[in-house]
Amino acid sequence: MDFDHQSLNPEVYVNDNVIDFWMMWVTRNVLDQVSSIVIFTSHFYSCLINNNFGLKHASQWIQNRRVDIFLKQIIMFPINLDKHWSLMVAYYPGSVSNCCAAKSLNDTDCAPIMLHLDSLLLHNGRIISEKLRMFLSWEWSKKKGQSIGDIFTDVTYPVFSPDGM
Repeated sequence: MDFDHQSLNPEVYVNDNVIDFWMMWVTRNVLDQVSSIVIFTSHFYSCLINNNFGLKHASQWIQNRRVDIFLKQIIMFPINLDKHWSLMVAYYPGSVSNCCAAKSLNDTDCAPIMLHLDSLLLHNGRIISEKLRMFLSWEWSKKKGQSIGDIFTDVTYPVFSPDGM
């Protein structure tokens, strides 16, 4: 029995390959180019927070997939930290510019938000969302061809973390 399969046993930590497989399995009939959803692998966030690689290396994931993340409605980022899994979901990242112009989430059709799902509440959603906002701002300024600062902030792209109750 291989290591990935063994990670499904009781009282064993689930392997990142199993998480990535499951995420791809649930969207197996959807093509990246036409789907409104894009799912990153669990390695993406680890790469993003790596001091040796960071933004530039993480940015290559977008280029390699040839996907315009700002045309997507939902982006899923599986997070693996300290042998625990959570999921950060970014909704309507392309609508942030509309939100900035409207000055209120209530004045937009598709409210850009992030949702942090963590069943044990062990991950700090604020820190994870800051890193992902930094990445989205980096990609936005690359796509627009200008340095426009951080368009993705905690005001324009808030994060919500349900506590399960």
